[in-house]
Amino acid sequence: MPLAVREALHVGTGDVVTFEVHADGVNVVPERPPDRFVAYMGKYRVGKGKSADEVDLWLRELRGR
Repeated sequence: MPLAVREALHVGTGDVVTFEVHADGVNVVPERPPDRFVAYMGKYRVGKGKSADEVDLWLRELRGR
């Protein structure tokens, strides 16, 4: 696959792409591996969590500012 095409698709050498053939043309779709961390999202969350303001305050306290 030419460099300009790889750059346009944001794929590199060795990445897998799928060619979808339609009556009006062809789509080249990069195959993205599943995010390996999705299975853990929210798994260990206890309670409702902190608001953005609470997190900002906590970070300011950690940094001493």
